[in-house]
This record gives sequence, C-alpha cells and structure tokens, in this order.
Amino acid sequence: MAEVTYILDDLDYYSEAYQTFTHCSVKTGAIQDWVDTAFKEEVVEKLSKRCQSADPLKVLGIGSGAGNIDCAMLEQLLPTFPRITNTIVEPSEAQNDLFKNLVKEKEDTLKGASFEWRMETSDQYLDRVFSCEGGVQPPKFHLIHAVHVLYYAADLKQTLKRLHDMLEDGGLLFIIVLSKHSTIIKVHRKMNEIVTDMRPLLLTDEQVGAALDTQNMPYSGEQVTRYIQGTSIFGEGCQEGDHLLDFLTHSKNFRKMAPDNLRESVLKYLRDPECSIEKDGEVLVFRHWVPMSVPK
Repeated sequence: MAEVTYILDDLDYYSEAYQTFTHCSVKTGAIQDWVDTAFKEEVVEKLSKRCQSADPLKVLGIGSGAGNIDCAMLEQLLPTFPRITNTIVEPSEAQNDLFKNLVKEKEDTLKGASFEWRMETSDQYLDRVFSCEGGVQPPKFHLIHAVHVLYYAADLKQTLKRLHDMLEDGGLLFIIVLSKHSTIIKVHRKMNEIVTDMRPLLLTDEQVGAALDTQNMPYSGEQVTRYIQGTSIFGEGCQEGDHLLDFLTHSKNFRKMAPDNLRESVLKYLRDPECSIEKDGEVLVFRHWVPMSVPK
C-alpha cells in the first residue's frame, strides 16, 4: 500500500484537490446558501448583540484556504460592522495567492475590510503567539473561525483552549467540522475494512464536542446536510473527478495507484444510498457538517 500516497504528504496537491471540492460544493449551493441564511443567525446576529461597540471588528481566520468561505462570511458581517480587520492563518502560498486575488475581485463588496496574511499552520501560529516572547501577550479577537481545519491540530484540546483564550469578552469561536455521519468518514472506514489502518479517521463533531465539554466551554450546533456535484468521480480521465476522489479518500492519484479491489469497492460504495443520491442524471454526494458556536 506504499504506492497510495496520503494526500497531506503533498500540501500543494491537497490544496488543489480541496479547491476542486469547494468548487463542486459551490455548484450545488452547499456553502453559499448556508452562509447567506444560517451564518447570519448563528454568528452575525449574536456578534451584533455581544460586540456591538467593536470598531473595528477583529477577526482571526484559521486555515482559510483560498478565502471563498471567509469572503462570503465577511459580506454578511460588513453591513453590521463597517470596519473589520482580518488576520489570515494559512500555510499554503498558493492558497494565499488565490485569497488575495479573490479580495481584489470582490473589492466593491469588501469595502471596510483589511487583511493580514500569516503563512503558517495553525499549530505554528498558536505556538508563536503563545510563546509570549518579550512579554507580548497573544492578540485578542471578536470572532475566530476555524472552518474544516481542526482535523489537523496536533493537540485538539490545547488548540481549542488557546483559540478560546484569544477571544475578547463577548467574542465568538466559530467552528465547522465534519459530522460523524459524513461521507468522508464513511469512505475512510470502508478503506480501513479492506486495508487495515490505511487511513487515520478524521476528527468529527463528537471529538470536538467532547473536547469542549471537558473544558467547560458551552457551545451550540446542529448537523447541516448538503451535497457536492459528484458525477465526475465516476468518469475516467477527468481531473475534476480525480481531485474529488482523491479528496474523499485523502489519497494522491487514488484512481491510478490504488489496487483494483480497493478502487472498485470505494467507487461502488460512493454510489450507495449511504453516500449519495441521483437526481436529474447527476450524482450528488452527501456533505454532512456541524457548525459550532462557542461564546466567551
């Protein structure tokens, strides 16, 4: 099994595959429609009451990637908070460049927002600011968001505590994490049935919720179900489909490098009603995630 490379061993390729995954989610409105509705209620309205005097509103984005979700959230926040400073923590130079280009494209709708990029992993950033070199204390923020990034934290409990400690009084830590029912988790379990311990299972809402509970951090959150357009997964010679399959399996070149029995089992399972539905000739793969709001 050495031939099937773990996708996180090549962060540049991971970024490419994730960007495709995000693009196919946008096609079905998976992210945008949720941000346009539920995010306003979950975050904007709460912050408007808890941090109404914030000027500017200070925001920390952990693992922001190409910025699609960040910008969508900012477009919801700016009507309530006309000045927003954003510190962006993202280790991929390619993703940061995409984010900067997106900010230029959205210049008109992001008026009042300023940005500072930190090319670091979340662990590197938190270790640095909590080292308190020269007596400098960690910065404080009104909103900290970590969208689909906590899976890769070296120490989940410590990461959550540090992020919570960096909140201003009345601030909000906003997390999006995979549900225990998510297709990615199911696919990784299926892979591990065929090849023992092939993939480490990613953290889900269960582990994050437990880590918050043990530190007496109250939170709210319910599972959201959306879809990604996944028809291309089942066609040969399509880069989009290869990227989607690689992201779902957390592998590099899975279609080409995986043994036949593993590849065929995974593709068959992705057509199972547990993982997808078919509508108007398109295969829609389930996306289950849980948004968690943690107030201070």
